[in-house]
Amino acid sequence: MFTVPSIDQVAGRSRWIQLVDANPQVREMALGEEVEIDWISTDGKTVGGILVKPVGYVEGNRYPLIVAIHGGPASAAVLRFNGGYGAQVYAGAGYAVLKPNYRGSRNYGNAHRTDIVGDYFTLGFDDIMTGVDHLIAEGIVDGDRMGALGWSAGGHWSNWILTHTDRFKAISSGAGTMNWISMYAQSDVQRNRQYYIGGDFLYKNFEPYWDQSPLKYIANAKTPTMIHVVERDPRVPSPQSVELHMALKKLGVPTELFMYPGRSHGIPDPRNRLVKAVSEMAWMDHYVRGIGDKFEWRDVLETLEKKDRWCAVQQVVIGLLVMPAADGGRCSSSNAGGGGG
Repeated sequence: MFTVPSIDQVAGRSRWIQLVDANPQVREMALGEEVEIDWISTDGKTVGGILVKPVGYVEGNRYPLIVAIHGGPASAAVLRFNGGYGAQVYAGAGYAVLKPNYRGSRNYGNAHRTDIVGDYFTLGFDDIMTGVDHLIAEGIVDGDRMGALGWSAGGHWSNWILTHTDRFKAISSGAGTMNWISMYAQSDVQRNRQYYIGGDFLYKNFEPYWDQSPLKYIANAKTPTMIHVVERDPRVPSPQSVELHMALKKLGVPTELFMYPGRSHGIPDPRNRLVKAVSEMAWMDHYVRGIGDKFEWRDVLETLEKKDRWCAVQQVVIGLLVMPAADGGRCSSSNAGGGGG
């Protein structure tokens, strides 16, 4: 629990005064400073977000950037501990992290949230890219070393970024759509799709759904892209990720598909969340910073308890990589930890 001397200082995390110390062990961690920032988008509107500075940040130095795009889209990045897909882990490795509250996000009024209705991607994409340009102009970010990642709606925007710019060196797309037409029938939600695309009933007007599908523009893709999805995700079903993976393979774009056991929209078990986190950072390190070997299983195995190291399961099915859930030391390859989560 925190307080601030005055309401106008809420956006500056460094001005918060701690009242309760529920996790004293955090004091032993080197954390990047988190601040709320804003910038002007292409249409003149002010857009906000969270910047996590790298640990040991020195003003005047330029740092590699991770753009961590929240899902929803009616959600928001806020000042919180290690939000944005492990932002503090990236900060500890020397990255700056931008968590943009692009058009479609909540917390900025209803107009900001609904501005994307009828044209799902354009304004949000402009908001994200102008946020990146703002950090470059401020001398914080090296524009030649940038990666983007997201899950759900954040995966949708990652796929749109993939097909609309080559400014990023690496992308990680989590549970993102590629084709609004095919996803309409695959997903457990149709009303929201129709609302955001503009209200037209799919089966009477396919055109707006296709025009707003990243797949329509996939021939533009050039950025090495890692793909993550839960095998039986009901919300953004895994065939969307398979469509992306197949397209990139055929186009000769470096790609890997990680499909996790389960029936939920998010990765249900900690072991596989670890796989995603470790492999994703290795992907960014390799392509954004030119270090490391993309992803090696030993990087994950070394983080596990010794008794479990030799029980790690590696399945390869269309690039599928699976780690078992904790099960008393037994090895398993079927729906480990998938449950009904």
